[in-house]
Amino acid sequence: MKSTVKLFGIIALAAVIGFSLLACDTGTGDTGVLPPPEVDLSGLNAAISDAETLLASTAVSADGSDVEPDVYWATPAAHNTFANAISTAIGVRDNTASTQAQVNSAAATLRDATSAFALELMPGTLSPPPEIVEMVRVGGGVFYLGREEGTAGLGDVTPISRVTMSGFYIGRFPVTQGQFYEVMGFNPSYFTAAQGRPPAAGETDALRPVEQVNWYEAIVFSNRLSILRDLSPAYELPDQWPSPTSWSTDPDTWGAVPEWDDPLLARWDAVRIVPGSTGYRLPTEAQWEFAAKGGTLGGAYTFSGSDDSNAVAWHWDNSGEQTREVGGLQANRLGIYDMSGNVFEWVWDWFGSYTAEEKEDPVGASSGYYRVNRGGGWFDSAYVARSVYRNYTYPDIHSVNIGFRVARP
Repeated sequence: MKSTVKLFGIIALAAVIGFSLLACDTGTGDTGVLPPPEVDLSGLNAAISDAETLLASTAVSADGSDVEPDVYWATPAAHNTFANAISTAIGVRDNTASTQAQVNSAAATLRDATSAFALELMPGTLSPPPEIVEMVRVGGGVFYLGREEGTAGLGDVTPISRVTMSGFYIGRFPVTQGQFYEVMGFNPSYFTAAQGRPPAAGETDALRPVEQVNWYEAIVFSNRLSILRDLSPAYELPDQWPSPTSWSTDPDTWGAVPEWDDPLLARWDAVRIVPGSTGYRLPTEAQWEFAAKGGTLGGAYTFSGSDDSNAVAWHWDNSGEQTREVGGLQANRLGIYDMSGNVFEWVWDWFGSYTAEEKEDPVGASSGYYRVNRGGGWFDSAYVARSVYRNYTYPDIHSVNIGFRVARP
């Protein structure tokens, strides 16, 4: 019996030893400790890739006010926290001693951080840059240039003519002091608080119409505004006159704006409109009157929007002997303000006598001594603010009663 038990014990021990030897066989003939199994990094790499993509597409901002609406942003603190989470995960991935459990844990932690970061993201609130000068569309149509309308008129400006107009845009308001300064870097106006001529109660200098701007400064403003708005400038000047060798739309190459009796006046008077240009410009006289009368929406008023001058125009009797903030009175049917009164407005045309033939998009005389300005002003009687009234002035003149508004195709 004892021999039998001993035999079974030896057999059992041999079996155990044999199993251990088989378990240590590496398949290469070597025996010893097995190497650790290969760690699967695919899950962690995917988590890192997703996190890095999200971080790269996210803006950093304190409040989103400097971020476009279609871009998502995070605060600097949230951005840094998420970036650190990504760095930690990369550290685990790149550590050759990391176990599968550590790798799996790092992937799960980063996915949680990615989800939490995504929940914090907000769309930006930066609006597209506003129009420096708000524009109104005037649809094309037919009107009678020079024909007095409404019940407060003094008669036609003759000869009247039938005019067909293409559509265009025109400023809702005259160019203001604030707008002029923003584009040109200076304010030439006489009526400012800094010069002891403060605006009326509740009004501001920035929203008063700019004045003391001559015609040449108005075309410089127009081209500079076009450049700011990525539009092709409307005006080009020759490098010399007569016999130009080149033309330029860049006001920086034009030199100083000419003053009275300047020998350079002839070169500036040679200014021409670039065909097909999309930029800002002075309206033609016909465009100005068509818009003042309300275009095809009309209303048959003597002044721009009413037969009552006090409803739509700042003039000598109601202005307080100064310019007034734009938009303070009633608009015309197109929603355009101050085309009657406040300040006269330069237009493109040289002054010349009207002609009776039918016209299409007329641009006025080809040359002259004076440029036309329209609309009346704070310094004038109300009858001057009639939509048909014509005024003209030397283009180099600066007047406390003349400003301008812009148009574009």
